[in-house]
Amino acid sequence: VGYSVSWAPGTGVYVPTTAVGDGMAGILGSPLWKKICHNAKFEYKVLAKQGIELVNFEDTKVAAYLLGALLTGLKTLATQMLGIRPVTYEEITDGGKKKMSEIDAEAVMPYATADADNTLRLWSVLRKRLLAEELVSVYEQIEKPLIPVLARMEAAGIGVDVERCK
Repeated sequence: VGYSVSWAPGTGVYVPTTAVGDGMAGILGSPLWKKICHNAKFEYKVLAKQGIELVNFEDTKVAAYLLGALLTGLKTLATQMLGIRPVTYEEITDGGKKKMSEIDAEAVMPYATADADNTLRLWSVLRKRLLAEELVSVYEQIEKPLIPVLARMEAAGIGVDVERCK
């Protein structure tokens, strides 16, 4: 329903999809700006449908998984690693009764900007842990390059020879 961006801890803006122009597409597809995502595979698939290839990104979900986190949801990681209690999807959607697209942009803004801010803050923590645990090369050379591959596989689907599997 929109994009939220944070450029420094404690900052953030939310832009509804209806207000996004070519500038945002240019940033998301540009190698000049680093994008910190939580679940970049999802973002990659959504953007690909709009003809945008997400490049120069990091992924807090994959980093947390690589570091052994059992639960890698953004809200869980923000609570555990940042010591905060973020607003949940259920709270913003009235217990799931509404779709995010049915909620006024003004009401979505604090939720979305907090997600961007928390993702940026998490990356700072996770990057240090990847370095400390000497996992940067595994993240950079194995895990992160798989994100676009898996996203394309999920988008296209895969064929399964049912008889051979039996």
